[in-house]
Amino acid sequence: MIYPPREDSLLLAKWVKKLARGKVLDMGTGSGIQAQTSAAKKSVQSVLAVDVDPAVIAHCRKSVASKKITCVQSDLFAKVPAYQFDTIIFNPPYLPQELPERDIALEGGKQGFETIRDFLYAANPYLAADGTILLLFSSLSKKHEVEQAIQQNLFEFVELDRLHIFFEDLYVYKITKSSLLKRIERSSIKNALYFARGKRSWVYRGTYRGRHCVVKVKRPDSAVDVPAKESRMLRAVNKLGLGPRLFRAHKDFAVYEWVPGSYLKTELEHANKKLKRSLFRQLFEQAFVLDQAGLTKEEMLRPLRNAIVTARKKVVLIDFERTHRTEKPHNVTQLCTFAAKEGIAPLKAIKHWAAHYKRQPTRAAFAALLDGIGL
Repeated sequence: MIYPPREDSLLLAKWVKKLARGKVLDMGTGSGIQAQTSAAKKSVQSVLAVDVDPAVIAHCRKSVASKKITCVQSDLFAKVPAYQFDTIIFNPPYLPQELPERDIALEGGKQGFETIRDFLYAANPYLAADGTILLLFSSLSKKHEVEQAIQQNLFEFVELDRLHIFFEDLYVYKITKSSLLKRIERSSIKNALYFARGKRSWVYRGTYRGRHCVVKVKRPDSAVDVPAKESRMLRAVNKLGLGPRLFRAHKDFAVYEWVPGSYLKTELEHANKKLKRSLFRQLFEQAFVLDQAGLTKEEMLRPLRNAIVTARKKVVLIDFERTHRTEKPHNVTQLCTFAAKEGIAPLKAIKHWAAHYKRQPTRAAFAALLDGIGL
């Protein structure tokens, strides 16, 4: 369906006329109004008009006359060339879905904001360092969800305009890369994309000098200086041969090796008896190394999502932001509790050997523990 220009299109076009420059990406071009408005500006070098609907692209190729404009069918960024744009324009489908079959020209998902969120999660690699996103959306799209997605992707925004029509407000936001995101990218990190929300941090995936990496930053609502602590502890455990390799430490973020694999939780759910014992043997060996170094990880009671199992079934502990030095580390004894819950050995045997190790946490006592619980 060709989306004809309406109040929202005209409101956005007003700001496109003022701010579009350089290489322009018109995402969800619809009637092509934003592409045409951009192409008419001397400050615009080229315009890539994108839409998921092949009928829209066919229409634009016939009716949008400008040598500056190229039309491409793509579901968001799926087929967009891998270069950066100075201006990205998006007038998305933003209404909540009402019927079982979604109208992709109007409805942005069950709650209205899903398409906007997916766009923001993927946009960073396509936006130049000093580039601008011009985004229009509605109060029906759950404004707080849109703003949270902007913040999670390390963007900043300014509200340029708003228009009240009938039962909704329309907003035009100018979105740019935050100073933190620019610092991350200046540190040889490319294509940083939001990956997960931790209790104290936001986690991003990217590449660091050609290697896949994780970038961890402090969440705005966290009182803990996560990046500094994570970097400090990773330095310590890397010397012990543990954890993902630390690539770069910064006061605002930590950059370390991306470990491909699956969470321990997933592996244990599908593991046979032999593999399960192998995984626990590796966990216990690493817990003992931490104990000997005077470090407590504080996650061995339930390390289901704090350890990655690689394709070769190697266990790699991750997330060291809670790790701390102590005179009485208890990684092995905590892991004993977890092993009991997972049925590695009878509870009575685990309690006995855990108490024996706790009294004298030596290599001999640790070997006796492993032998006592059948590992």
